[in-house]
Amino acid sequence: MNQIRAVRFLLFGLMIVSLSFIGFVLWDLAQPAVLTVRVLDIGQGDSILIQTAERRSILVDGGPDNTVVYKLGEYLPFYRRTIDLVVLTHPDSDHLMGLNEVIQRYQVGAVLLTGVSDDAGAYQSFLELIASRGVQAFVAGAVRELTIDGQTTLMILHPGQPLVGQTIEDSNGASIVGQLRAGGFTVLLTGDAPLKVEAALLKAGADVQSTVLKVSHHGSRTASGEAFLRAVSPQLALISSGRDNRYGHPHPSVVERLTGLGIPALNTQQTGDITVRFGPAGFSVTASGIEGLEK
Repeated sequence: MNQIRAVRFLLFGLMIVSLSFIGFVLWDLAQPAVLTVRVLDIGQGDSILIQTAERRSILVDGGPDNTVVYKLGEYLPFYRRTIDLVVLTHPDSDHLMGLNEVIQRYQVGAVLLTGVSDDAGAYQSFLELIASRGVQAFVAGAVRELTIDGQTTLMILHPGQPLVGQTIEDSNGASIVGQLRAGGFTVLLTGDAPLKVEAALLKAGADVQSTVLKVSHHGSRTASGEAFLRAVSPQLALISSGRDNRYGHPHPSVVERLTGLGIPALNTQQTGDITVRFGPAGFSVTASGIEGLEK
């Protein structure tokens, strides 16, 4: 918590967007990062690239198409064609579709998934592809903790038990919720987890308090309840949603809730790629679509 207190807040300004308040926490970018988290601007979907201090790479979801491949090319060295862990939070197309191309183009060390039964062709192709390439598969619930490197751990908060072979009516309810821990910082990754999952986590006494929150389901009103947001108590919330999307994400009620709780929020549809670097003195935020901020 001492690191958190050391964070210096700088108001970048009020932007006339759906978010009424945006905060940036800045520290010297020359300092080494213990963790870098990038929410990629891939349209209406989710894809998050995580890089650790020991040069491990994690890709959480792949978005709705192959845009993620080009994004990876921007941020991963051309000579490094390895992704140590791919996480598929759930098999909805806006999280899955880009992963098939990623698996084909990169050497993937392991995949973490829910194991739920889903007849969608893209999901079946994904399962066949990881099997054909000999990629190790971990099932959330059977695995509760993954050690990424000497400084970084991924805790699996949901599902609490394996769902292999089960047919889930609402795949969002089976979303993997994971908490990334590194250097005293925590990042809560929520997939599309709905209100009922949030309530279950709180009832179970899960430690969801986190430095940064990836807002569930693109800011849908089906998630991000007030009690959950209070429990997480993030210093920054990140939303991934497409420009002019037909769902109206993020929903105004979620934006208002974040604002009312004093939680600064950034949205890829307004900022482009969002990069959060965690270092000894705190964390920094940069955005590719905001002029004047270093990328």
